[in-house]
Amino acid sequence: GNPIPLKVSRKDDKGFITFQSQQDADKALNIIKNSEECKAVMNDPKTQEKLYPAIGLFAPIGDSAELKEEINFRNSFIRDTLVKVIQIHKCKEPDLGHVKLFFSSAATRDEALLRSKIHTSYKPIKIVPIDPNREVRRCYKCNRYGHTSTRCPALDPNLWQMCMSTTPTTTSQHHSKPTKILQINLRHCKAASALLPKTIEDYQVDIAMIQEPYAIKNIHGVEPANVPPGFSAFYNLNDNHHFGSMILVKNSIKASMEKCSSNEITIVKVSSSPSMILLICAYCRPSSLTISSTIKSYLLAYEADLKKAVICLDANAKSPAWNSLVLDKKGKELENLLSRFHLKIANAKLASLNFIPAGTGFVDVTLVGCDLELNHWYFLQDHSYPIIRISFSTLPKLC
Repeated sequence: GNPIPLKVSRKDDKGFITFQSQQDADKALNIIKNSEECKAVMNDPKTQEKLYPAIGLFAPIGDSAELKEEINFRNSFIRDTLVKVIQIHKCKEPDLGHVKLFFSSAATRDEALLRSKIHTSYKPIKIVPIDPNREVRRCYKCNRYGHTSTRCPALDPNLWQMCMSTTPTTTSQHHSKPTKILQINLRHCKAASALLPKTIEDYQVDIAMIQEPYAIKNIHGVEPANVPPGFSAFYNLNDNHHFGSMILVKNSIKASMEKCSSNEITIVKVSSSPSMILLICAYCRPSSLTISSTIKSYLLAYEADLKKAVICLDANAKSPAWNSLVLDKKGKELENLLSRFHLKIANAKLASLNFIPAGTGFVDVTLVGCDLELNHWYFLQDHSYPIIRISFSTLPKLC
C-alpha cells in the first residue's frame, strides 16, 4: 500500500513529512514527483538524509568544503561519511574556530567521539558530543523555543501559561477573583522587556515577578525599563542588575517593599484581609556555590510570614521534584530548605500535564506557604511565560 506519514510539520516556507523508514520516504517521493496535483503545489521535493552531529573544537576554518574533504581523506575510519561541516564559533586564535560535523553514519560519529580527535594536515581536531542545552534556540520576540527573533512567525507576543489556583485554608466570606501573577526571566533582553507591557495588558496580569530584568543606568541610579502604566515597580537594583529581580504590582493593590530587599531578592508585602500575603522574587546565579548563600537568610528573617508566601524562584538548581531530569547538589540543598521552612512546590508532575514546553531545563520553581491550598497548576499550550493564578482573600483597593 501507499506509505503513511508519521508526522507533518512546517518551518518557514518548507514542509516536512516524516515516514517510518527510508523506503517509505523514497516511495512517497516517487508518488509526489509523478503526480500532477502534487507538482502544482510542491517545488523541488526531495528526501532528507538523517545525519549524526558532533562538535569539532579548534578546527582550521578557512574553507568548510575543503576542511570536509581533508577530514574524509586523512581519517580512514570516516571514509566519506562526513557530509557537512558548519562553523559555529570563531576563536581568538587566527584561523581557528569550533565547527559542527555531520556524519551519515551513527557508527562513524560514535567512533570519532570515542577517539576524541580526528586529523587534518594542519592540526588534530578535538571531537566532543553535542550539548543539548546549547542547541536550544529561543526567540526574544515571542519567547518561544525552536527559532530566533529574525525568523519569528508570531504577529503578537503570546504567553506560555502556567496556572495555579490556591485558596487560603482560613477563608474569608468575601473573595476577589483570582490574582494573576506572571513569573518571567527577561534575560536582560531589551526586546523581551519592550513586549512585557502589552503582555501584562493582554492577559490582565495583576503582579509580575521578574528575574534578570532589563534596566538602564542613569543619573538617578539603575532603573528598570518599560514599566507598564498603572503599575508600581519594586526593586533595589545595582550595577549587577542583569542578575537582579523586581516585582511589578498593579496600583489598585496595596503593596510595599521590605527594606531588606537586595539586587537578587525582592520582597513585597501585599495587604489582604484578614492578613497579608508575602511575595518573594529571587534569582540565584548559576555561579553561586550554594542556594543558601542567596536566599536562606531571607527565609529565616520572614519565617513567621512564610505560611502565606508566594515565592517565584529562578533557582538554577535541578531536582525531579520540580521536573528536572536529574538531582544536583543545589537541587538537594533547595529540597532541604523547603522541608525546613514547610514550603510546598507548586510545579505539577509532568505526568499530570496536558502540555509540556520544549526546551526548558526546569530550573524555575514556584513555592507556596502551607496556609495556601494548591488546587491546580498547568502549562497552557503554545505560550511562553508562566502565569500563576492564585485566589487570595479580598485585596484592598486604593482610591
